[in-house]
Amino acid sequence: MPPNNTTFLSIKYKLLQFLQYNNIYDLADHTNNSSYTWHSSRHHSTIDYIWAYLPLLKYLNSFYLDDAENCTQSDHKILISSWTFPHALTGKNRHSTRTKRRTFNYKAMNKEQWEIFADQVSLNLTTNKTPLSIQTSESLETTWHKIQTSIINAATKCIPNKKTTIRNFQHSFSAKATLLHLNLKKLNNITRQVKASLNNLSPIPVHLNSTIHYLNSTYYLNILDIPNLHELISSWITNTNTE
Repeated sequence: MPPNNTTFLSIKYKLLQFLQYNNIYDLADHTNNSSYTWHSSRHHSTIDYIWAYLPLLKYLNSFYLDDAENCTQSDHKILISSWTFPHALTGKNRHSTRTKRRTFNYKAMNKEQWEIFADQVSLNLTTNKTPLSIQTSESLETTWHKIQTSIINAATKCIPNKKTTIRNFQHSFSAKATLLHLNLKKLNNITRQVKASLNNLSPIPVHLNSTIHYLNSTYYLNILDIPNLHELISSWITNTNTE
């Protein structure tokens, strides 16, 4: 049988005691946010709340809930927190944030250069003592490594190429830029849903106006509310893209 309310509250109280005893605190309680992450006509829950280690709470900037209907179509709200760790990006960037790759310019090659490349590959295969027959005691991995090395070395020597460094921008953007990118994706999602309602003559998602109000107040925009009539949607999309 499922536990009754008294048992459930007892379990919840013990869980809270355990978390707080181990210096784990609820972000919503820390920021005095009493909103529910899920609710129905009869019940509500804060089961999705984020818990954090106490020493980290001093780095918390903000914590708020966002409606998930616009992106995941879930009846649970999305919890969004913003943090500032002053020492996280100090010092030299780690090597793992960069990726190097070599690009070969095959279009610059002519027939004579391809023949030089082929000769170099043959020379490398001979130098590396690569078996020319499958009747060999050498393992497949060893033979394949010799072939691969012979071809790559010949290509690097005979085919015009250059090395480029690709930056991995993960963890490089500021929190403000990341939030802006997230909200631009939200606006793009709203526009797609409105276009779909126009193309399919389906109900217009006017419930998304709450998100538009949030974007307007956060970024000082002037995006108009989604109109109730299909014939006004085209001009609304044009104005929204301009804004």
